[in-house]
Amino acid sequence: MIDRVCRQAGKINTRALVEAGKLSALTLILAFLSLVLPVFSFITIPLCAVPTIIIYVRHGFKYGILTAITAGFIIAIFMGPSSAIFMFLIILMLGVSQGAAIRKDFSVFGVIFVGLLGVALAMVLMALLTYYISGINVFSEQLKIFKESISMQDKLYLKYGLSKEEIASQKHFLSTIAESLAQVFPAVIVVLSGWISAFCCLISSKVLKRLGLKQPKVISLKKLQVPWFFSWGYLVGLAASFFHRSLGAYSEIVLTMGINLLLVFGMIFLIQGFAIALYFLDKHKLSFGVKTVILLLTVFIQITFQGLTWLGLFDTWFNYRKIPQEGY
Repeated sequence: MIDRVCRQAGKINTRALVEAGKLSALTLILAFLSLVLPVFSFITIPLCAVPTIIIYVRHGFKYGILTAITAGFIIAIFMGPSSAIFMFLIILMLGVSQGAAIRKDFSVFGVIFVGLLGVALAMVLMALLTYYISGINVFSEQLKIFKESISMQDKLYLKYGLSKEEIASQKHFLSTIAESLAQVFPAVIVVLSGWISAFCCLISSKVLKRLGLKQPKVISLKKLQVPWFFSWGYLVGLAASFFHRSLGAYSEIVLTMGINLLLVFGMIFLIQGFAIALYFLDKHKLSFGVKTVILLLTVFIQITFQGLTWLGLFDTWFNYRKIPQEGY
C-alpha cells in the first residue's frame, strides 16, 4: 500500500520507507500505553507524534504524512477504529504541524504554538466525527461522568469520618466546579492542547538533537516575549466579563466568551510574568534556593500570582527586559 502511494507521489526513498515503518510500530506501542495506562496519557499521547516529526524533519512532508497514515492503520488493526481515529488525528495534526514548523526554522515557541493549533483542531474534529457517527456529544458525556463520580463519593467521605454537613459542602463545591467546566471547555481544550504540544516539542527536540537533525530555534524562557497583539485577547476578556450584563439576551454568551479568553490569555501572560521574574532573579545573581522560594511564594500567594499575570501583560507594551521581539 505504501509502495503504491509513493510511486504515485514521486520517486521512492527506500530508506525513508523503512524508517517510517519502524517508527510507525513505535507509535503503536506508545498508543497502546495510552490505552492501558490512561493515568499517564498526558505523557504518552504527546510522545505518539514524535516519530512522525522525526520522519518529517528528516525526509519531508510526503513521508511524514505516510508515517501518520501507516501508524493510524496499524493502530486500527490492533486497538480498534475508535482509538485509531483519535490517535491518527493527534499524530497527523501535531506531528505534521510541528515537523513543518521545525523545517521552516520556527522558534521553539512558534513550534509549540502551531502544534497547539493542530491538537485543538484534532480534538474538535474528533468531537464532530463522534457526534456525526453516534450522536454522542463527547464534552457532555465527560461532564456527565464527572457529575456521576461526585454523587458516588458519599461512602468514601463517610469512610474518612466526614460529617453529613461536610459531605454536603464538598459535593456543592465539586458541583460548582462541574457547572463551571461546562462554561470553560474551550479554554480547557486550548490549555490541554498547549501542554501536549509543549511536551511533544520538548521530547522531539532532544531526539532530533541526538540524531543530528534540524531542531527548533532555541529561545531562553527568560527571553520569552509574546506578540503585543495577544494583549487584546486578555483585554477583550476583561471587557466581556465586566460589561456582559449590558448586552441583554447575549449576556451569558458574552460572559462565557470573556471567561474563556481570560483563562487562555491569563495563562499565557502568567508564563510570561514567570519568565520576567526569572530574568530579574538571575540578573541579581540570587542563589538557586532563594530563587526557588521566591517563585514558589509568588505562585501560591493569590495577589502575587495575579501580579505575575499583569506583569506579563504590561511587558508586551513596556518591554521591561529591553529585549527585541523574537521571531515566531
